[in-house]
Amino acid sequence: MVEIGGSSGISTIALAAAARETQGRLTSIEIEPSRQAESRETLTRLGLDKFVDYLCDDARNILPSLGEVDFATPAHVNVDVKPVAGEVNVTNNKASYPVLFSLG
Repeated sequence: MVEIGGSSGISTIALAAAARETQGRLTSIEIEPSRQAESRETLTRLGLDKFVDYLCDDARNILPSLGEVDFATPAHVNVDVKPVAGEVNVTNNKASYPVLFSLG
């Protein structure tokens, strides 16, 4: 699973728990180091950090290196491309969705 815009870790908790249950991994991308540090701290306290690979960078720099990624977004999100049901949680600025989808 890939999470874009992990912020302080609220959605990361649910995704990491899903990774734990499925014996999977979560890649969480966050551009702001302080927010990612907060997420790491929270998930460490919850024992979920071992299921998360943290990348601190702009998702536009990371996504091309991840290979093929299927995107899933909430139904209420309007984007210019049709997301495919899959394994990505995009929680950052909605204006960047079309750019991020084109990279996956």
